Amino acid sequence: MNKTLIFLLSIIFAANAFGGFINANDLKTGENIANSFGSSAILHWVSKEQNKQAVMSPLIVNQANTEFLGNYSQYFGAANGKSDTYGLGNLQDTLNDPANYPEENAIYSAIAITFTQPVLSFGFEAENFNGDEQFAFLFTPQGSLIRRETIIPLGITGDFGVPISGYKHTFDLTSQNVGSIILGSWSSATYYYKLSIDTKLPEPSSILMLVLGLTLLRIKQIKAVSLRCITP
Repeated sequence: MNKTLIFLLSIIFAANAFGGFINANDLKTGENIANSFGSSAILHWVSKEQNKQAVMSPLIVNQANTEFLGNYSQYFGAANGKSDTYGLGNLQDTLNDPANYPEENAIYSAIAITFTQPVLSFGFEAENFNGDEQFAFLFTPQGSLIRRETIIPLGITGDFGVPISGYKHTFDLTSQNVGSIILGSWSSATYYYKLSIDTKLPEPSSILMLVLGLTLLRIKQIKAVSLRCITP
């Protein structure tokens, strides 16, 4: 019974807590990573051109542009090879003042994370060659804006004296009802190479129901054995 209990508990934890992290350099170029976090989240690249609607596509692993090669040789991006997030200052203007900054005029590229179950936290690592700020827009599952967070670079220095601004940030999403995050650079290009999610553990009620079910099963098995022993 103990082995069965441990096995079934491990299945529940795996199904409900499929978190961890993905690192671009550990993956194959061109690999679709939209469902890398299983049932926890869906990853997209979102691109918005002037006078056009925003387009979302599965997040892909791309080879780094050799013109702006930093510490990482691969980044997350779109299927067309683009990995540079930029222009989220335009999205901020649209959300804050749509009358003067209509949505159709906005131009930006970003990473979109849609959570399909509650999570404890979401984190990322990225690099930028101009020290630009990063914006993260947090939305409810219904699409209403919760807040905007600004991430300041760490100021890491790259090879050959080239200044590379590094970013490493984790969002605490505990009990915040966050349904999605749009993440990217305020203005100049930022490249993302690591994403992480920490999922919630199964609720106590789920574990209790499992234990109760196993107990009833065990009682049934004992009764069956008893009946066989007394049958002439």
